[in-house]
Amino acid sequence: MSLPVNGAICKGGYFLSKESNGYEATLASLLAAYQARTPIKIDGLTSDDKKWSGSSKHVCLIYFVRISKVAGSIH
Repeated sequence: MSLPVNGAICKGGYFLSKESNGYEATLASLLAAYQARTPIKIDGLTSDDKKWSGSSKHVCLIYFVRISKVAGSIH
């Protein structure tokens, strides 16, 4: 997955591992946000041992996903 603007280190984007804690919940949140066209922010693990080995760019393992608040949303 790639965002319009990736982080300074995660220039290649982000990936989600099935071995990650909360994999199902994170995937469901990402899919729901995509379908609803809701903005998100992603924090990725940046160490070399956590990057995706299948890319020449630094693709970071997703650590945390934040759903951005939208104007007019209910709090």
